[in-house]
Amino acid sequence: MSLSSLKKLKQREKKRVGRGVGSGKGSHTSDRGQKGQTSRSGNQIREGFEGGQNPLFKRLPRLKGVRIADKADSRFASPRKRTKVQVSLGSLNSFNDGDKITEEVIRTMKNVKGLCYVKIIDSGEITKKLTIEGVKVTKGAKSKIEKAGGNII
Repeated sequence: MSLSSLKKLKQREKKRVGRGVGSGKGSHTSDRGQKGQTSRSGNQIREGFEGGQNPLFKRLPRLKGVRIADKADSRFASPRKRTKVQVSLGSLNSFNDGDKITEEVIRTMKNVKGLCYVKIIDSGEITKKLTIEGVKVTKGAKSKIEKAGGNII
């Protein structure tokens, strides 16, 4: 068998839309329907156009608040968008005396990424003298940390 012995496949000619009665599409409309913008040649309707009606993306309400996606800095995001990470006082006993605890240390300890709201809450007892910097602390937790000899910056 060689290439010259193969039979040629028959292919139908493409029907050309909008070329009149003799184009093989039938009557005078040539498969474009009756009058209107889409029946004319060179019609280009942009995506989302609804014939002059107010389009859907303009009719829908917009969400309020600052929307910053994929940012680790949680100070600028709306509180509703943030996840809450609560750290108990008892879990801070795993650190050594005099350690400095920041938000980054808590993030690595709890294995948290992305937007989050870190707060130390009053549950459990603390026995170590710790320095806490840049983390929100409840009133009860603050008094217990200061009783144990630690301070909050």
